[in-house]
Amino acid sequence: MVEYFSLPSRERIVEIATGLICESGYGAMTMRALAGQAGLLPGSLYSHFSNKQEILFEVLLSLQSKRFIKSRKISGAFPPDRALESFIDGLLNEIRRNPRVVDLKAEAIYLEEDDRQEYLRQEAAQISELSKILVEGMNWGLYRVDDPSVTARAMIAMVESLASHPGDESELIKGLARKLVLK
Repeated sequence: MVEYFSLPSRERIVEIATGLICESGYGAMTMRALAGQAGLLPGSLYSHFSNKQEILFEVLLSLQSKRFIKSRKISGAFPPDRALESFIDGLLNEIRRNPRVVDLKAEAIYLEEDDRQEYLRQEAAQISELSKILVEGMNWGLYRVDDPSVTARAMIAMVESLASHPGDESELIKGLARKLVLK
């Protein structure tokens, strides 16, 4: 009897690459190590990805698209105060599941220019969703914000920075976020 096994999907390889990059950084990840973890021969990996930079791009895009989908669902589904808290909770949960996910953003410097621009467009889309929440909160009279886009960037950076430290600082982070925008 012949045994069949399935090759890992492109998505599974991206998951494995995410773990390796989070563990040791993009520079230390090798195609050979990735192939080994994925159960592939090193040459077989090239049937999925043409090079290491393409893998990094897919890792970063995967992270951004997950964030964007979550933030988009939140944006119009709740009143602004609840939407803001849900947005922050989503970021906190993502970082708690994988604390090194914040470090992944720094690896974008290794992307080719076109890929880096696409990654930045994806990041801007997430910031735009948070900005919409802030603008809606301003329209409701809940928030006072001079520039929703700048405030959204600052808020995401603050959450990522504080959440990547050990310990559960969820309430502190949410309190600081509210203080940043409340009237």
